[in-house]
Amino acid sequence: TRNAHGNSMYIETDIVRLGEVNVSALAERISAIPDEAWNQNTSRQKIFPAHADTQTLWMVYDPDFRHMNPTRRDLMDEYEPLLAPTLELIVGHYANTLADKIIPEMRQQPRPGYFIRIIMTRLRAGGNIIIHRDGGMSLKRCHRVHLPVITNEQCMFTSGNTTLHMRAGEVFEINNRQDHGVQNAGEAARVHIILDYVQPGEYIEDPKGPVVA
Repeated sequence: TRNAHGNSMYIETDIVRLGEVNVSALAERISAIPDEAWNQNTSRQKIFPAHADTQTLWMVYDPDFRHMNPTRRDLMDEYEPLLAPTLELIVGHYANTLADKIIPEMRQQPRPGYFIRIIMTRLRAGGNIIIHRDGGMSLKRCHRVHLPVITNEQCMFTSGNTTLHMRAGEVFEINNRQDHGVQNAGEAARVHIILDYVQPGEYIEDPKGPVVA
């Protein structure tokens, strides 16, 4: 266990496993996405050089990285039925673990948690996401959750001092304020769905003072 200062707003370890879901139908649907669809939007790769080997599809996403009122994209309507077990797992997990982290003034009128971003990201075969840390107001105030959908045993995720292969269907929260990155040494692309979850009123002590979601 690590000291919370300087690490993720929420977790003191490198990676936390939240549970597991069946992603077979999701993987089948994603495997049919044509390359031209993956190549339509390269803004994330241009803004964040660490993700140069990836391609991204927006489900719930805003380029300004706002922290409220997210934009739901058409792709979310298409995939939400297949994502429902994952969404339920995530919401249920944090409902059970964050009650004592809500600031007192918001306990009287609690606001429900919400997904501020959901993206589908594909890392090419032989590609890397170089070691980096996430910054910015919203990324420091959300739970960054990964759902591996299509992967291979040569694909390794590193966060802090922990390196592991995330199996398809496992759901993890990563400590995105630690150094983290990915190496896909396999012969096939890896696809993860990344979900950023916000619980309004959640707080933790930070070196610069209390941080509230």
